[in-house]
Order: sequence, then structure tokens, then C-alpha cells
Amino acid sequence: MAETRVNFSLWISGFGLGLIGDHIFYFVLAWSAAQIANSPLQASLVVTVGALLRATFILFGGAVTDRIGARRAALYSDFFRFIIAGTFALFIALFGINIWVLYALSLTFGFIDAFFLPAVGAMPPRIVSAKALPRAQSARSVVQRIAAAIGPPLGGLILGTQGLSQPLLICAFLFLSSFLLLQFVKELSGQGCSEGEPSDNGGIRDGIRYAISDSVLCPALILITVGELIVSGLTISGLAIFGTDQNWSSAQTSFALSAFGIGAIFTALLMLIKQPKGRIGTLVTSSIVIMGFGFASVGIFSQIVLIYAGLAIAGASSGVCATLLITLFLVAADKAYTGRVMSLLTLASFGVAPIANFLFGAVADWIGPAHAFIIFGAVLSIVGVGTWSTPRIRAFEILSI
Repeated sequence: MAETRVNFSLWISGFGLGLIGDHIFYFVLAWSAAQIANSPLQASLVVTVGALLRATFILFGGAVTDRIGARRAALYSDFFRFIIAGTFALFIALFGINIWVLYALSLTFGFIDAFFLPAVGAMPPRIVSAKALPRAQSARSVVQRIAAAIGPPLGGLILGTQGLSQPLLICAFLFLSSFLLLQFVKELSGQGCSEGEPSDNGGIRDGIRYAISDSVLCPALILITVGELIVSGLTISGLAIFGTDQNWSSAQTSFALSAFGIGAIFTALLMLIKQPKGRIGTLVTSSIVIMGFGFASVGIFSQIVLIYAGLAIAGASSGVCATLLITLFLVAADKAYTGRVMSLLTLASFGVAPIANFLFGAVADWIGPAHAFIIFGAVLSIVGVGTWSTPRIRAFEILSI
């Protein structure tokens, strides 16, 4: 038991450090694009191209994870993230920055993320027992929210004083630290594919067929996809575009993202202390409705404190949805398909980002960023009301193991 706790502590530490680097990276990328680009649409396209490449290859990344082992796939991709961040930091320091450098950075990082995200996400079922999995997922959700709260402000503060190369160097250091910690993580015997024992249980199509035929995984995937189609555009490039429109500094914009993360930390901690069991469908759909109101408040209020409060409410609701739905996935999925199921989940979570960013940029170009937040928030609340009326979603259940 003590060895398992140490094992999970190493994983969660490596995962958390890498995730902080992720949040720094995507914030400074979006902010730099918003400053250099000529329009909100062009700024959103910088983030969109990388997200599109990630979406294109992420199912392949999940299949690779199941074939060579989650730990090995995570280590390889984490090391390449370190190389990419360090190389671009050096290039920008020597030759400067323009919109094409941002496009290249977004594309390169998006490709590697397609392998890292499903790999690191598939590791918990292979390093902790099934009984400990729901609590492990709650701990993971807390770390995700902490990273979302501290990563953007850190990136924003450094970006405001040092330029893009310095945040990228910090990202490289965090990715290297993550890589070194994950080196010491050991997969438990009997917990799926381990190193030296490649899986031969089919490829991408088998994983897709398995997920869409499952009565729990399929509707959950649809719900996550629709929700992320709205939320991704608001949090990835939306706040950077809104902050630029409002003449906010990079620090003020990063603290807006931090408010969203702090709200999510609060609910994730609550669920770590008290694990929800049984029917969770109503709790999930109610959270979606509240999240929509929180995002809409960004466009409604002019005072920055009220905007931060609305984002904190949206984050708290997001923390409920994310923790419960990902726990549902990990508990329900067969371990032989964990990598591919997690790649589908990641595709649902991040793969819609190209569409979401493009859509928000187009709407913001048309009616302005503030009105875009109101419309997107209202649509999200409508989605929550609509999904509550769906029996299969109301029937979502996390059983005690």
C-alpha cells in the first residue's frame, strides 16, 4: 500500500508539473497571438492550427499508448515537449518573433500533445488499484485545477516583463522535471499493458467501436464534446481576445483564467473529501447550466471583480463536471482499452478546440468579444437544460467499488 502511494505521488507530481507547463505555454501562445495578429479571427487561428493537428493524431496516440504502454509513451512525448519548448525559446531569443513562428510552435506542440495526453491520462488505472481509482481521479482533478490557477498568472507575469522566450524556458524546465519524475513510476502487474509487453488487442477502430457501443461511455462522450465545443473557445483564446479588447494587461487576463481555475479547485477538493456516488446525472447537468451563467457574466458586467467572480463560478461548475465524468470513464472502461478510451475522451475535450477557437473568433469579429461571451454562455446553459431531459444521461451512475 505504501509503495502504491509513493508510485501515485510520483505520477501526480510529474503530471502536475507538466500540466503547469502546458497552461503557461497555451496562455503565452494565445496572448502573443492576440498582440501580433490583425484581428480576433487571426489570433484564434494560431491556437486553432495546433489544436487541429492534435485532434488529427490523438486517436493514433491512444492506440500507440495501448500498444507500447502508457508509461513509455508518456516518457517519450514528455521528453520531446522539453526539446520543443527549449528549441523555440532559443530561436525566439536569437531571431525574434512573428506570427509564423507562433504558427510553427502551435503545430509542433499540438502534434506531441496528441501522444502525451492519452498516455499520461491512461496511467492511473495502471498504477493504483480499482478501489482507489475514484479518489485518485479526484486528486488528479485537484492538481489539474491548481495548475490551471497558477500556470496562466505565472506565464502572464513573466511575459509582461521578459518576452516569450523566458516563459518557454520555464516550460522546458517543467517538462524536463515531469519527465524525470515519471521515470520512477512503476505500473502494477496485471494492470494492462506494461513495458516490454506490447498490447495486440486491435487498433483505433476497435477502440472506437468499443466506446460507441457502451451505454455509459457513448452518451458521456457526446456530452463532453458538445460542452467543450463551447467552453474551449471561451477559455483558450476567448479570454485573451476579450482581455485585449478591454485593454487589460497580460497579468489581468491571466488572473481571469486563474479565477476560473480557483473555482474548479474548490469543488475538486470537496469531491476529494466526499466522493459522490450513485446517480450523478442531475448534478452534472445542473453544473453545466450554472457554468453557462458564469461565462455569460463576463460579457454582462464591466467591473473586473464581477467578471472574476463569474469565472470562478464557471470554474467551480466545471470542476464538478470534469471530475465526475472522467471518473466515470476510468471506472467504466476496460483496462485493455484505457489508452484509446482516454484518447477519445481527450479528443472530445481538446479535439473540438480548432472549431471552438475558430467559432469564437468569427463571432467575436462579428459582434464583439463581450457579446460572444454572452451568447456562448447562454447556449451552454441551454445544453445543460436539454441534457437533463435525456434519460441515459440522468442515469449516469458511479458505483462504489
